[in-house]
Amino acid sequence: MRARLFALVLLTMLSASHTPAQECSVYFYGAEKTTPAEWRALLAKWRAAGITRAIVSLESGPALLLADPAQAQVLASRFAESHAAGVQVEGLMLQDPSWTSRLPEARQRVRAVADFLRQHPGLVDRLQIDVEPYAARERVVPRKAWRALASLLTDMREELLRAQPGTRLSAALPWWVARAMTPHEFSAVSGELDDIVLMAYGDPGGQPVAADSQTFKRKVLPALELLGHLHATVRIGVAKYEHASSEAMARHAAQLDKLLKRLATFSGIVYFHESAPFLRASTAEVAPELTAPAP
Repeated sequence: MRARLFALVLLTMLSASHTPAQECSVYFYGAEKTTPAEWRALLAKWRAAGITRAIVSLESGPALLLADPAQAQVLASRFAESHAAGVQVEGLMLQDPSWTSRLPEARQRVRAVADFLRQHPGLVDRLQIDVEPYAARERVVPRKAWRALASLLTDMREELLRAQPGTRLSAALPWWVARAMTPHEFSAVSGELDDIVLMAYGDPGGQPVAADSQTFKRKVLPALELLGHLHATVRIGVAKYEHASSEAMARHAAQLDKLLKRLATFSGIVYFHESAPFLRASTAEVAPELTAPAP
């Protein structure tokens, strides 16, 4: 009995010691279009709201911004200012379902991002991909698509290790992902990841997935628990267009934060999203105030 009790206490201590620090993040598109003054205003806004990480798109449509030296320099400048302001930068790339059927091109793009990391060490501490092969316009063979995604992640992991050891690898995945993959497929994908962003939202204009905590508990939480033991941390994505106001979204995020703190792998909330055009807009609907969940 004593041995069993000691083992239980030890397991509890280990679980507590590995609980990830929680942070609030926001997706941002169009950083290359911002002026220095606009970027500084954004950073101040995020810091005031408790947002400490920006997930910044490294692409504009189908184009990789880093392939243009001038654009790459603009991003490097913005990212350096982010670090000075205490906002970490996570690069977002491969944002199209077709990448799982275009692996050679995807790997070439990964190498270009790795070159940027070598040239500007420390400015980007994490990379996230948003491939979503299930959303492809053409007919997709799910088993083949998941295998291709796992293969791409393996290549990315190796490239990042060579370019900037310690760079974390993340992927945006749908909240129902554990029901879409076999256990072997999910293990192959998640085993290459340090972090997963579970998108607990649908498409703009559609029925909200779980815009209140009760629906989240009934619908999303069981799917989240199906993920089982993970090496990766998990962040939960919430979308501004599934809520009546920014205040309602912040209240929802705070409720999720409280609900999910018991999960050892939970590491925070991600807001989707902000973009450069809102900086020059005049309406609150285009430029909602984001607030980190209250502790």
